[in-house]
Formats: sequence, structure tokens, C-alpha cells
Amino acid sequence: MKKIILLLSLTIILILLIGLSGCQENSNNNNSKIDTNVHFISKDLQILELVNSSVEITKNDNDEISQVQVFFKFKNLLDKSIENIKMDIAFLDSNDNVLYNYTYNYPYFPADYTEDSLNPSRTFSDSGVENFEYVNLKIIDYKIEE
Repeated sequence: MKKIILLLSLTIILILLIGLSGCQENSNNNNSKIDTNVHFISKDLQILELVNSSVEITKNDNDEISQVQVFFKFKNLLDKSIENIKMDIAFLDSNDNVLYNYTYNYPYFPADYTEDSLNPSRTFSDSGVENFEYVNLKIIDYKIEE
């Protein structure tokens, strides 16, 4: 009887080990997630990388968009600091018409630095917000430290 209990116990343990052997935790320490409604237009400027972004949409009682806010997180790809980065943030509709435009300023971005958290831009809630489709982020000016 002891042999049967021991054999059954070992069989159960073996089945559990085999069943769990394929399980792996896929962790990503930089929490990289790019919202499909956020487009980073970097062209050939390989100075910043968009590592995380999101769009927060608020709707009114009629289920229409009443407010939009974009959040973003960048990494400096250079081994030099970047100063006075000016980024154009444009909220657009499905026909690529600009609904709202804002210039975001980074006064200083250290070498090889990745921002700790998502930065919010200004909230867009003006006339036309109900037609919002996506956001373009585009660097329009910067200075690389010597």
C-alpha cells in the first residue's frame, strides 16, 4: 500500500512538473508599449526613441469624444546630452487635418537617458475634438551638447 501511495505521489508531482515546464514569465523591464494612435515622426533624426505612449480619450454623455490627452516617454539614443528639444504635437482627424497643435519643450535630456515615467502633453478639448483620430509627435528643433 505504501508503494502505491508513493508511486501515485511521484506520478502527480511528475505530471505537475511536466505541465508547468512550458510556463515562462515574459517580463519587459522598460514597460514598452506604443499606442497605435501615437505616431513619432523622427525621419532620419536618430536622437530620441519613443519607448512608451498612450492616448487617454474622455467621452461625454452622448458618447462623443470631449477630451484627448497624449502621454509619452522617450529615450536619448546619443552618448551626448541634448538641449532645447522642441517637439510639435499635432492632434489630427481621419483626413490628416490638424485639429490642435502644441509645441512641447524639453530643456535638457541627458546622454543615454530614458525618462522614468510617461509625460503628459497639454489636454485637447477645443472645438473639433470629436473628430480626433491620432497624434503626431515630431522634433522640430534641438541642440546636441558638445
